Amino acid sequence: MINTINLAYYSHSVKTYNSDKEKKEYDFLKKIIKGHVICPNQHIGKLESSEIYQNIIKKVDCVFVSDNEGFIGKGSYNECLNALENNIPVFVIKNKNNNLELEKVTKIIQVSEYNLFQFGKII
Repeated sequence: MINTINLAYYSHSVKTYNSDKEKKEYDFLKKIIKGHVICPNQHIGKLESSEIYQNIIKKVDCVFVSDNEGFIGKGSYNECLNALENNIPVFVIKNKNNNLELEKVTKIIQVSEYNLFQFGKII
């Protein structure tokens, strides 16, 4: 599956923009994907409307999501939900013993209405 991805989207918290975590995860994705991985921090920037991000999700082959201490923010939650509803595969990036791995996501749940950084969880 990973070998056939031409265009992917890297969904992650704005809290990790320009961090070592973002660099490590994005470099990992670029190594395992033959195509292009869109990083919103590097390729899109901060937009006023989430609709543009949602339209991009509908055009990619796959979404990679990074959780933050077991949670995903509202933006990542909506991006993953959009992908799953449109039968676009979603994979969470996991750090296991300082090695990055991917796990397929089949379900996400909303756990908060007000905390935008701990809005959802990956099941």
